[in-house]
Amino acid sequence: MSYNIIGILVRKPEAGSIKLQEVLTRYGNVIRNRLGIHRDEVAGGIIILDIYGDNNQKELFYKELDSIDGIEYKHINL
Repeated sequence: MSYNIIGILVRKPEAGSIKLQEVLTRYGNVIRNRLGIHRDEVAGGIIILDIYGDNNQKELFYKELDSIDGIEYKHINL
């Protein structure tokens, strides 16, 4: 069994937080767990996702994340 983890750094919430929330809602079917941590140092926060399911849906999710201004993310498989 593998785990797919995504770490999202929200650097500029004013630029992309609304779109990010819409994308997270749209792809809720592949998000098993979500943890949000507010960080004053970056004027935004960190979101950690545990995703699972259909690989096509996950790839579409990554593409949508790529289109959001003000965030950075990394994906790891464990």
